[in-house]
Amino acid sequence: MAVMISINPPYSTMIMSGHKWLEFRNKIIKTIQGYPDGTSVYIYETKNKKGCGQIIGEATIFNIYQLGYGKHDDTTERVIERFSAIKQLYLDWCTKCNVKPNMNEGWFKSKRFTAYKNEIGWGGNYALHLDNIIKYETPKTLSDFVNARGEMLQRPPQNMFNCELNAVMKEGLQHGI
Repeated sequence: MAVMISINPPYSTMIMSGHKWLEFRNKIIKTIQGYPDGTSVYIYETKNKKGCGQIIGEATIFNIYQLGYGKHDDTTERVIERFSAIKQLYLDWCTKCNVKPNMNEGWFKSKRFTAYKNEIGWGGNYALHLDNIIKYETPKTLSDFVNARGEMLQRPPQNMFNCELNAVMKEGLQHGI
């Protein structure tokens, strides 16, 4: 089973271009909590801000960082995980921007990195690290997908839910249609 998430433009555009590889959520569904490495994610671009209201691509969850912002039970483990997520984002950003990491300055003092974090909308209780991002040449419609009960989708997710391509779409993809 895969997951579909709703993302507003311009964040959906940033993900499809590879500029943004973390998607932030305050809540995630139980099926991807824990260690969801390899879970497929379908990206529904909302109609907000002139979005298309269709599924524009897919990705794979590489990792989920539990950031726990705003939690009263901010444990040492959660702080370390948040620290690790920011450090990994900084190192990935340095690689993608061809910038030599400066661990003395790091992500705490770098004005360029802080500007990038603000641009991609850093924040939330969870950060989904997306990999293998594929932008569809032709966006797919909700009717191309079924929910966990096998029923054709009628509405997009408010946040995220389990789904998969319907059998007709799977068959067409296997035959190159």
